[in-house]
Amino acid sequence: MVKSAEKIVEETKDMSKKLKSLEEKLANSKLENIDIKIVDGLKIAIILNKNLQNEVLRNLSDTAIEKVGSGVVIILNQTDSNVGIVVRVSKDMAGKNANAGNIAKKIARYLGGSGGGRPDFAQAGGKDTEKIPSLVENIEEILKS
Repeated sequence: MVKSAEKIVEETKDMSKKLKSLEEKLANSKLENIDIKIVDGLKIAIILNKNLQNEVLRNLSDTAIEKVGSGVVIILNQTDSNVGIVVRVSKDMAGKNANAGNIAKKIARYLGGSGGGRPDFAQAGGKDTEKIPSLVENIEEILKS
């Protein structure tokens, strides 16, 4: 009985690792065609995802900022009832031209949530998933508010 339970636990861990790996591959595939907007001379990339694990989002933000270079990456991760927000600012811009914590707060406020973080990395959450399209469309005005 114990061996059977141990085997189930091990299989569950293995399946979890495989799921994470597949999520990372799916998320990274979206980096092929990143839409970059210029807001006040700052490159901003917004990446939309659904139902990804937090660790996958953090890894995606690292990969995305490498691809964007000097600028900001905003990742929105929609679930059934809310939206997770990850903001990554390149090291050369962090705290000077852009602050990830402040950006995350503004986006979260727009989506009915809260959050914050460091100048180079921040996480937040929002409740109003229906506002995601208008957030993307109006990101310049939202960040200036």
